[in-house]
Amino acid sequence: MLKKLLTLVVLCLCSLAVFASSSVPSTLEKTDAAGASASPQKAFGTSENKPNPIVIAENLVVGEIRELSGKAILNKQGEARGASASVGDALKAQDVLRTKRNSNAVIQLIDGSTVLLQEKSSIHLKGLQSLSLEEGTVLFDIRKRGNSKGLRVSTKTAVIGVKGTQFLVKDENDQVDVYLNKGRVEVNPVEGSFKHYKAVTSDSFDEYSKQMMSQFEEEKQKMRQGIADMKREFVEYLKSFDMEAGTAVSISGDELTSYPMPDDYNALFEALDKQAELTRKRLNLSD
Repeated sequence: MLKKLLTLVVLCLCSLAVFASSSVPSTLEKTDAAGASASPQKAFGTSENKPNPIVIAENLVVGEIRELSGKAILNKQGEARGASASVGDALKAQDVLRTKRNSNAVIQLIDGSTVLLQEKSSIHLKGLQSLSLEEGTVLFDIRKRGNSKGLRVSTKTAVIGVKGTQFLVKDENDQVDVYLNKGRVEVNPVEGSFKHYKAVTSDSFDEYSKQMMSQFEEEKQKMRQGIADMKREFVEYLKSFDMEAGTAVSISGDELTSYPMPDDYNALFEALDKQAELTRKRLNLSD
């Protein structure tokens, strides 16, 4: 009798244990349930119907390749390995376009601005308001943006603020040259200040050098070095430098030298004018 009673008690206890385990979910089940009910956007603090700004930024179309002569490589959004670019390729934020030797490309930005890459040039399209020249020679025809924030073109040593301007930037051998054909731009150092030098005009320089050489014949060697140094006149330290149409600057490190724009790039600006006109007609834009 006692043996039967003990057996009955054991059976009751087993039944209670099974019931308890079936009615209380495990920790894994709780986690799965929570994971199933929460979307990835909610996990980052965004509502189900609200778009993720990170996704928008990554898919933001900045422009399009309109013309391509030769070969260019397109690195999509920071990818280390690029692919051959083609006319009609959409350019998104963080894309990098690089032209090869004897090649050039025309980019149409979504606001109707035109960018012309010369051979062996590379540009990083950071977004709608920011481009970065990594190497080579690039021409810009930037449409006026009214009261909106202007475009910023950055190089290794300077940042150029633009609002409706036509200019050329050349980055070569650790020197950046800016040639302003139309409008105005503001050039700012990446850090610190510019040491601004102004090029001495050729007439006054030639006259002065002749006088110096005739008076001090015995010190020609020393004077040649002195004259070379005097080709540039130190003006001031600047946090920013405003350029006007028809001027140019050369930037090496923290030194900026300003001078009248030479005629060397007239043909390139004429080519840029033609491309910009084609863009305006294509998009039915006024000047």
